[in-house]
Amino acid sequence: MSMAEAWRFLNQATFGATEADAQQVIDIGTEDWIEQQIGQPASLQLPYLNTLPVPDRAPQLQPDRVDSWFRNVVDGPDQLRQRVAFALSQIMVVSEVGALRQAPYGLAGYYDLLVENAFANFRELLEDVTLHPSMGVYLSMLGNQRADPDRNISPDENYAREMMQLFTIGLVELNLDGTVRTDALGEEIPTYDQDIIEGFARVFTGWNYAEGANFNRARRTLTTQIMPMELYPDYHSTESKQLLNGERLSEGQPGEQDLEDALDNVFAHPNVGPFIATRLIERLVTSNPSPGYVRRVA
Repeated sequence: MSMAEAWRFLNQATFGATEADAQQVIDIGTEDWIEQQIGQPASLQLPYLNTLPVPDRAPQLQPDRVDSWFRNVVDGPDQLRQRVAFALSQIMVVSEVGALRQAPYGLAGYYDLLVENAFANFRELLEDVTLHPSMGVYLSMLGNQRADPDRNISPDENYAREMMQLFTIGLVELNLDGTVRTDALGEEIPTYDQDIIEGFARVFTGWNYAEGANFNRARRTLTTQIMPMELYPDYHSTESKQLLNGERLSEGQPGEQDLEDALDNVFAHPNVGPFIATRLIERLVTSNPSPGYVRRVA
């Protein structure tokens, strides 16, 4: 491997490298370098924030959270992990704009989740993201309730739509190489319809901040904004739920089981591999990957 090739590799796999880093890649090769990076402990934001005084106003801590991010991506030894986490943060997006500006610990915890899951199984990552209260606030799964016609309440469809469209399978069916599948008439094949959206929306009911005396008294605190959301069964829909690929959840299942089954259903969809592979390649390697490249990664 030449020095130029080493630099090119490190420009894709890190946030910035030194001549010593490039020489190390030349000496040990890219595969051993990647194995070493996978073994590096994760550089996280929450441990740093927890050393600081709790501010009078939560948004005052946001600059410290951003400072922690810069410290980790510039100086952290786990460069590849940080690059992958940054790519994931552009796919499974939350934002400090709006309600989450009041939850700096939650935002730090969410990013730490991506860092810790950078090399993990995608199914595990999907569940952790789904149950994190920062995602719950951002895409309104937190506080989502079963249907109550008398009070004009119906399950919120926001997370159900975004989870499928942006996080996992996209809008149309794909071949393994990321190209779009078509039917006998040459038309694109949608991955889901309104019945499926409503089915997943019912799956994602009954979840709120943990440790609440009840659903309506669950609150954001310094601890609950970083804890996985908790199910409050009385607010979870017990109706049957239409999922992908013709699968349907039986009525009356516990909410935790509904969630597990629904995420398994999404994870098993053949779009997941090429959909996620394309987005990671675009953010880590090249903006226009060939179908062959997508197939090899997927």
